[in-house]
Amino acid sequence: MSDTKPLIAVVGATGRQGGSVVDALLRSGKWRVRGLSRNTESAQAKALAAKGVEMVQCHVSNNPEQLVDAFKGAYGVFAMTNFWDPELNQDSQLEQQQGRAMADAAAKAGYKATGGALNLSHYAGKYQVEHYVRTHHKDSFPVQSFVYVGFYFQNVTTFFQPTIEADGALVFRQPLYKHTTLPLFDVNDTGNVVAAIFDKPETYNGESVPIVAQNLTVTQMCEAITKVKGRAARHEPQDFAEWAKDLSTETADNMRWYNDYAPIHEASSNDDIDNEADDYHNKKQQHRHAEITAKVYPAMATFEAWLAESSWLAQ
Repeated sequence: MSDTKPLIAVVGATGRQGGSVVDALLRSGKWRVRGLSRNTESAQAKALAAKGVEMVQCHVSNNPEQLVDAFKGAYGVFAMTNFWDPELNQDSQLEQQQGRAMADAAAKAGYKATGGALNLSHYAGKYQVEHYVRTHHKDSFPVQSFVYVGFYFQNVTTFFQPTIEADGALVFRQPLYKHTTLPLFDVNDTGNVVAAIFDKPETYNGESVPIVAQNLTVTQMCEAITKVKGRAARHEPQDFAEWAKDLSTETADNMRWYNDYAPIHEASSNDDIDNEADDYHNKKQQHRHAEITAKVYPAMATFEAWLAESSWLAQ
């Protein structure tokens, strides 16, 4: 990989979001990539090294000086925090400390551009990190942008997966209203959006960019599953207290947030939703609108396209 190309340092290079950023930057052919990982001997780290990524061992939480060294010489940094990291123990204060440490280290290293993944506590902590960067490092970073990631398509294979009935039908039993929409996207598109931002830093300087492909209700997701996978699927909204009793408060409150603040499906005919509420939600939550993402990266995968490519539900 040519040493004349500008260098981008990627935090969490072996994870889903960071790995997507690494892949997109490599595909573009415009950048050298340095990947940060706690364990450079892992299979994922070695696979990235084989692709030409400079892998650097760095423990983001415990070693600030390691961070400074990891960021030195970089034109830009993709920095992210992970609220669900076991080491953070779902503590937003620890997440904020981690985010601030990365910002401080980047300032000491003297790089030029930044992108931050701002994935309740795991929203609030990231907001505080963004606020810290904007207020304390305004002069340190001539260019800074932030990305807000939505709800992975891939979540239907993990904590958001449906129940499979005896007849093979899929039933999504979550405490989401029929009219509630989710800000969906393929996690593999994270890198495509971030790469587009690095390509035009002045255009997105100071901007908060959502990474959302579609805002869909669970019923619309079920319709797509039936169309693409040929499986009957339906949404059965559940009582919130019953559904949440075995979950962490953070996960439960995340679902509550979608009900209370997410954009409402435009075609909603529910009696409890009036036009004024529709207007309020959609205007106040524009940072989650897919139309904004499409202006940055127009080729976002749709849920149907992801289903067609995915091995999920394969017999």
